[in-house]
Order: sequence, then C-alpha cells, then structure tokens
Amino acid sequence: MQVLEQHFKMTDGFELFYKKWPASGQIERVILCLHGIEAHSGAFNFMGPQLAGAGAEVYALDRRGSGKSVEPGLQRGDASDFNRQLEDLNNVVANLRSQHSSEKLFLFGHSIGCAYALWFAAHYSGSCDGLVLAAPPVAQGFKLPSLDVITLPFQSAFEPHHMFDLLDL
Repeated sequence: MQVLEQHFKMTDGFELFYKKWPASGQIERVILCLHGIEAHSGAFNFMGPQLAGAGAEVYALDRRGSGKSVEPGLQRGDASDFNRQLEDLNNVVANLRSQHSSEKLFLFGHSIGCAYALWFAAHYSGSCDGLVLAAPPVAQGFKLPSLDVITLPFQSAFEPHHMFDLLDL
C-alpha cells in the first residue's frame, strides 16, 4: 500500500508533516489520526494501509513539536505554544473538509491524541462526524462497580457489535 509524506501549511506558515494512505478505490470516509505522547505519525504505519484498503483516506499528523514537525530553535518534543497545536488541528480539519466535502471525517486519537480529538469535538461540534478513542487518558482511581466487572464481559460476548456506555451500566 502506498504511503505519501507531505506537509499541511498552517496559517502561521509552519509546515506540519503528515503521512497519507490514499484509499484504494472510491473514498468512503476520511480518518485523521492523532498520535500519543512521545510518538509521531509512524505509530499508524500498521493500520493506515489496512484502513486505506477498506476505502478510507487516512492522514496521520506529526503534532507540532513531534516527529518531523519540529519548530526551528526547539528540540523534538517541545512546542512553542500548546494553543498553537490546537489551532493546527483546526487548520488541518478545515483543509481536509475542503478537500473531502462529501465524505465523512473521523478523528482517531491514541492516548493523548484522544484529548486533542475530544477538545476539538467539544470546541468545533459538527466539524467531524465521529471520534475513535484508543487508550484515552482517564482520571486515576476510576473503578467499575464489582457487578459491572462481572456483567460487562458477558454483555459484550452476547452483543459484540453493541456500544456500551459504562456510565449507564
């Protein structure tokens, strides 16, 4: 599967690196992947080709300060402004929306990437069609009630395609 390495030009002129796995055939959906802390777009090398083979146009960013998106004068891992990282996400989604106006757009966040995806969805509701959150950072000390710990595996075994809201169990 082909992977392209390109840059999105941000409104402040910075060029944000990304990888793109073009959909094989007609584009059915667009997925923007947001990596975790101490990671980069390469974290999605294992799934980008598979998703593209299933009709998704897949983009994986190197968040400003990570991977190949290092700002001049800063070390990898550092960004001059956290708010600028959030604005970058807004710029990228707007760019993808203009390129793919008829396809659904999903944000896929891994680890701290989930926090970026949730922030974006909360501040720009309606700008994306859905979120996929893998290993989201959660509050320490959260415990499922004992009965739910027993019930949940059985429910998921008998209803494998049902989405469960853990707050409603």
